Amino acid sequence: MSYLTNGTAKLVFRCATTPYVAQGQPERTLWWRCALFGKLAESMSEMLKKGTPVFVRGDFDQSTWTGNDGTPRTTLEVRVSEIQLLGSKPQAQPVAASGGQSQVNAYDQEGDVPF
Repeated sequence: MSYLTNGTAKLVFRCATTPYVAQGQPERTLWWRCALFGKLAESMSEMLKKGTPVFVRGDFDQSTWTGNDGTPRTTLEVRVSEIQLLGSKPQAQPVAASGGQSQVNAYDQEGDVPF
């Protein structure tokens, strides 16, 4: 978890999905960068662990910046508006972001996933 210059908590995690493929076609995994902000980010940072199954809902957001080498960079992330922990706690309920802000969750560590 990190904090923006205005003090808002930001949590970034990566989520893997396996899209449907036709029979006989190779299965593939897609990795998505997801982001939570504010109080939801703070609470989810303690609950999310590597491998935790989750349901997320949100909007795509594209960010563009210049890298240290001067190369333009772009990233696409899911700004999470709702998240639900799956499997580990049967009473898990969806948590919606408040105030129109997205919230980000846990795994932004180098080498965690190939993303």
